[in-house]
Amino acid sequence: MRLRLTYTHCTLYVLGFYLYSNLQALYPIYPPLLSLLFMLYKNRGEVRLQDRYILCIFACLLLFEAINQEPLGVLILLFILYEKIVLQFVLRTFEEHILWEVFHMVAVYVLYTLLLATLHDTPLAPWDRLLTYSALEFILWRAYARA
Repeated sequence: MRLRLTYTHCTLYVLGFYLYSNLQALYPIYPPLLSLLFMLYKNRGEVRLQDRYILCIFACLLLFEAINQEPLGVLILLFILYEKIVLQFVLRTFEEHILWEVFHMVAVYVLYTLLLATLHDTPLAPWDRLLTYSALEFILWRAYARA
């Protein structure tokens, strides 16, 4: 799928994500869409104007961290390092499969909550919440990938 992303579209997407993130902060049952953003970041090779696309994704990540009062840039660093270390070196030998997409989605949440738990010296988030968020976002990702 080829996506043509103008600055207007990017601004609208970021504003929509900002509104959704505020709703998610009020209603914790809504998934934060972090793994969906990671899957979009991972498949950025299909996008025509990658600089705008990556800027849009990173702006959403920074907004999420600002809304939740977390250190800025941790998610961006996590996305880049996870892609460079795990995807390019460890999983290069495996074929792309639907189960790997589920693994990536769960791994993003586990790594992020583990990093935050370490930074704040708090316990990990409950596993049922992480798995629920990953399952909901996997369904969203599959619907997006089929479109």
